[in-house]
Amino acid sequence: MKYAFFDGVGFGFTLSLMIGPVFFGLMYLSIVNGFKSGLIYSIGVLFSDLVLISIAISLASVITQNAQINYLIILIGAITMCIMGIYYIFFSKPFSPQLEKTNYHKHIKPRKAFIKGFMMNTITPTVLIFWVGTSSFVSIQYASRINSILFFFVGCLLTLFTTDIIKTYLAHKIRTFLKPQYLSKIQVLLGIIILGFGCFALLKLYYKP
Repeated sequence: MKYAFFDGVGFGFTLSLMIGPVFFGLMYLSIVNGFKSGLIYSIGVLFSDLVLISIAISLASVITQNAQINYLIILIGAITMCIMGIYYIFFSKPFSPQLEKTNYHKHIKPRKAFIKGFMMNTITPTVLIFWVGTSSFVSIQYASRINSILFFFVGCLLTLFTTDIIKTYLAHKIRTFLKPQYLSKIQVLLGIIILGFGCFALLKLYYKP
């Protein structure tokens, strides 16, 4: 189980490098409204992931009972990750809002910050699909052992939440790196990692022991 936990930590760290609407929402709220608002926003994202992963594990448990459907889901997930990796490496053009010109000046209620984080993560259409694919792959990886699967996701979510807290605390310093020339390098690195995960999933699918 400890190996599953550390696998989850490594996977969570990779996910923490992803730069999208949730990330920029966190940066903006932390810079404009301060550390506390950013922290509550991160808690909202965490709760959203908990809900979505619970749904994903339930769906995955049904999927993995049907060998053909399970094979198809893993295949689609692996190919999707490979396509995402190639896209990040060769075609993605980083979007960088002008956070370096943003100053702390507003106040937001904690409840609103929580809802923003929860909804921003929940309504992103690819998030649930991603967690379903991940849950299916993890179920096969750990032979549907529920304890190992749970330890994997605990490690993953703890890492994501910890890195979000660090991002929130360092938001004013991080924003100087949110420029196209820096983001492009991060996206290439992220693309290589995602492509690696996709290729690994394909190998596991076709070369089972």
